Amino acid sequence: MSLSSRALALVSLIILLAITGIWVGEPLQGLWRWPAVILLLFIVWERVQTDKLFSINREIAPRLFLGVPARYQQTIINHSRYPLLLDSQSDYSDSLQADPKILRWKIPAGESREKLLKVVPVALGEAALGKTYVRVLGRFGLVWWRHDIDKSVKFQIEPAMLKHNLTITGNTKSGGRNTRLRAGSGFELLNLRDYQHGDPLHSIDWKASARRQNTVVRVFSKQQRLEIAILLDCGRASLIQCGLMSRLHHYINIASRLTEFAISNEDQVACIAYADKTIAHMPMSGGISAIQNTRQLLTGLNTEVEESNPLEIALELKYFLKHRSLVVYLTEMEQAEAATQLMQAVQLLRGKHHIVVASIDDPDINNLTQQIDQTWLSPYQNFAALEYYRGRALTRNKLRQSGVDVLTACPENLDAEVLNFYQKIRESRKAM
Repeated sequence: MSLSSRALALVSLIILLAITGIWVGEPLQGLWRWPAVILLLFIVWERVQTDKLFSINREIAPRLFLGVPARYQQTIINHSRYPLLLDSQSDYSDSLQADPKILRWKIPAGESREKLLKVVPVALGEAALGKTYVRVLGRFGLVWWRHDIDKSVKFQIEPAMLKHNLTITGNTKSGGRNTRLRAGSGFELLNLRDYQHGDPLHSIDWKASARRQNTVVRVFSKQQRLEIAILLDCGRASLIQCGLMSRLHHYINIASRLTEFAISNEDQVACIAYADKTIAHMPMSGGISAIQNTRQLLTGLNTEVEESNPLEIALELKYFLKHRSLVVYLTEMEQAEAATQLMQAVQLLRGKHHIVVASIDDPDINNLTQQIDQTWLSPYQNFAALEYYRGRALTRNKLRQSGVDVLTACPENLDAEVLNFYQKIRESRKAM
């Protein structure tokens, strides 16, 4: 509790009356006790009533998505017969990023008010809202009474989905997928047609031919599927913050959206998380189950304490991938040792597979390269930022010279770069 300005004014008057009584003597001496007792009685009365003055409801969606802003609604209901004045402040868990500002509420008698707050999920898994601290001004405006709202409101934070994304180029120039039709070969039965000279005999549907009294063959579709291997760097450098989230969480969102986009095009996806060794692995698969398994894998990922070793995972991929695939490395490029291993890894794979390396440009570090000297540390920060970008540029140039595609962008744009690159690869394969 804390006294309001009205209560402080009354206390000051009581003190002034007590001092006057001491100076003047009887009959004013001791008179201050009566207003003091009355003030205390009113304060006690306020305290008894304050628990029944209001109630607060907190609502948030049961499923939130990593890095995607969400709405958090607070509703306060005034149960009293007079207007209420309240202040509230929310305490958020480590899984949410939001502005912990103090909100002022003025609620007429018997009514309710709502406020919508914006929160950004920044960690995966189950989470809960923190406490909401409320102080309400008593019936007589004497004391601010504090209440801590700690009713558990739980929700699940999952990797972002494709629908939360930005701008992606169309599926194909014609709006469809490239499909070749062959009789008696392929993956999916499309229809039956009359036998034509040159059709293989094993494509004949004998039962249908008997019913129609005419020779017919089965027509199947054979689609040009693309196999994609997504490799997520979970080494300790992935813990570095880029904006509101860590690098790893940005990589997780990219992997989730790329998987969903690829499966929607009926391609197949494998997802592998690694540090110094493989941490989690989803084999090459397609369909809804591939999306579900990938999202489950991604939700359980955490940054490891070891340095990442992309060469180790490349040795595994060499025997794991049976066909030519698109291999997407989501990793950093600035550390010399990791960059050297990355170069060796892509040299090992690029003969058979199409390799692309996607890495985040940190906007905060970019700002350091352009800042004007403000403190004695500024020149050193500027030099360190320039060295960081020099190392990235050197690695990027070496990778491109060796025939590897390199995508770099700020965290907000890298997923669009990766998805559009994948789309271009699909269209180039279809044009062949």
